[in-house]
Amino acid sequence: MATIKSLIERIEKRLFLVAGLDVQIHAEEPLLEMLRGAYNSLFDDFWYPEYTLYMTSNLNGTTGEIVTDVESMILRYADINAVYWDEDERPLPRVAPGAAIGRIRTRSMMPSGDPKSVFKVIPTDTEGPLHIWYRTRMSDAMWEDMKYETQQINMDDDVLLYAVVYEFLVNDGSNPEATHEYKQKFANRQAQLRKQQWQIPLSKRPLERDGPATRWE
Repeated sequence: MATIKSLIERIEKRLFLVAGLDVQIHAEEPLLEMLRGAYNSLFDDFWYPEYTLYMTSNLNGTTGEIVTDVESMILRYADINAVYWDEDERPLPRVAPGAAIGRIRTRSMMPSGDPKSVFKVIPTDTEGPLHIWYRTRMSDAMWEDMKYETQQINMDDDVLLYAVVYEFLVNDGSNPEATHEYKQKFANRQAQLRKQQWQIPLSKRPLERDGPATRWE
């Protein structure tokens, strides 16, 4: 894992190695924007173990929301992987847009519209603990504060490097061979990460429930 500054330095070194006059003319600001875009795209594409976290909180019993302020931990509803109620072994189903909320009797989850809670449980008077798997991405403020020398990106360095160099070369257009090379490097590294990201020993205990195993078992 590297800081934003050290990643940009590595990217610049790779670009200097590419033959072609136009490739040598670049600025740090466009590279930072490309790095930010690559990070956001890859973050949504993978559930990186380094960003995937677990927490337990309690429902407040009135609005269906948890008592913990998660504004700095879960930035979007899409960043929630699974939520379990109490000792249930099945994750809460998600309420479909347009559903008749007042008629829901099975415990379910939906967006709350409040950044402090992000989601809520239906029926809203449900009580008890919730166990939450979620991921935390770098906020926009972290990029805009420009603390590049200390801010680390907990993501594979090479996949970010290849993504930015490839995008730069596509836009530059002066070296098709290098562009193709980095396109392959980027694709190959993504494939490696997909294969490796959840290679962990599986529990040998028999499952006392129906349904397929999940990545968490």
